[in-house]
Amino acid sequence: MLFRAGDSALGLVLVHEGVLELARTSPEGRRLVLHRAGAGDTFAEASLFESHL
Repeated sequence: MLFRAGDSALGLVLVHEGVLELARTSPEGRRLVLHRAGAGDTFAEASLFESHL
């Protein structure tokens, strides 16, 4: 776990190796993958702080 909703923003994340998934849980309890980043990719956690899925 790199961060959770409600944590202070880290900024931009660069994936050096492997894969990271940006995910959240729907109101029905389903795991929703919002973004998948692999080696060399970047992402930011801003979408975790949105109120809509």
